[in-house]
Amino acid sequence: MAGSSGADNSLMTQEVSPQSVAKGSNAPAHVDALTSVRFLAALSVLLAHFDESLEPLIPGALYGFIHRGGTAVMFFFVLSGFIMTHVYQTRDLSTRQARKTYFVARFARIAPLYYIALGMGLLNIIAGANKGAYPVSIWLGSIVSKFTFTQALFPAVVKDPAWALVTWTLSVEACFYVLFPFIFIKFLDLKPRALLIVALIAVCYSAAIPQLAQNMTDAAMGQRVWYLNAFMYPGFFLIGMIVRRAQDRYADLAIKYWPLLLAVGCGVIASVRVFEVQLWLTNSGHLMGSSLVLLGLFNAKGVVSQVFQQRQFVLLGEASYALYLIHGPVGSILEKVKIHPKEHFSHFILFTVVAIAVSIASFKLVEIPARNWITSRFKNPSSRIKGSASTS
Repeated sequence: MAGSSGADNSLMTQEVSPQSVAKGSNAPAHVDALTSVRFLAALSVLLAHFDESLEPLIPGALYGFIHRGGTAVMFFFVLSGFIMTHVYQTRDLSTRQARKTYFVARFARIAPLYYIALGMGLLNIIAGANKGAYPVSIWLGSIVSKFTFTQALFPAVVKDPAWALVTWTLSVEACFYVLFPFIFIKFLDLKPRALLIVALIAVCYSAAIPQLAQNMTDAAMGQRVWYLNAFMYPGFFLIGMIVRRAQDRYADLAIKYWPLLLAVGCGVIASVRVFEVQLWLTNSGHLMGSSLVLLGLFNAKGVVSQVFQQRQFVLLGEASYALYLIHGPVGSILEKVKIHPKEHFSHFILFTVVAIAVSIASFKLVEIPARNWITSRFKNPSSRIKGSASTS
């Protein structure tokens, strides 16, 4: 979810057009389209996790698109790099105090709902789910790694038992957040040719390294050893960062051709999800497609812009982090009251409605208050939320 990345809300409260940002405005824009689209990505993950009841009802190609919806996490990673660059390119992260404020904002953004999701997962285990004959040491390692955001650093050790599985993406995000303030100053100094070289390296890395890891580990240790590994995904964040720099350099072209960028990006992502292709092609497609979609939405006008700026759509995007994290526990709870979203289509519809409603309530009643409380404890009143959420 990622689905699941975030930006300091105090930086995103002033509405600025993409054109004014491109021309050097010192106030980063709150781009509603990049908030709203997060809902579609989170919903894609939900559909992929509970799609069994849909298979008999929809054509094979469309079902393939839905079934591979978990790859939307790659879009979240690219989006994180894009938004973090969008926000912090006008901020100073060179001082210790600035980095402290940054880390508090990051923790306040992802931790409250993350720990609630872990707690719901543990309660689910206590209630009898995810049983397995694992030693206490294995359970302890799994729990500690998840609560410290480190499970994606050594998935071979903590891949079992499987519980609160989607939280692995937050471990990947946390690795990016930790590195970001230390590499970002150097990143901003890179010239266009250097950025192109970094982009090529990032694309090659994201295509080749996961493919090699899959080839070496799937037969012996299973998919989760490579798929849940933080070292598979740095290229996605880097590409997001580079695309945001490209937006500034080629703003006129992006503004002029945004419909084409958006259409081609959506087409590329749809292609690698409809058809079962090799991992290197899946990753390359999501890198390219996500980049084009972000540029298209960032510069969108007319009907597309109006749709994504609808308050209801933006609210769904703001609540998408909660939807991504807690749709699994919500499904487990409904199973215990004889509602089976994976078996019956009508149950699936009910589950989806309940999950979205719970996510909106969680955003308003838990996420915003908790974020405000955490930032206020560190005497950072400028970062308090005033009823709106960040684009990431």
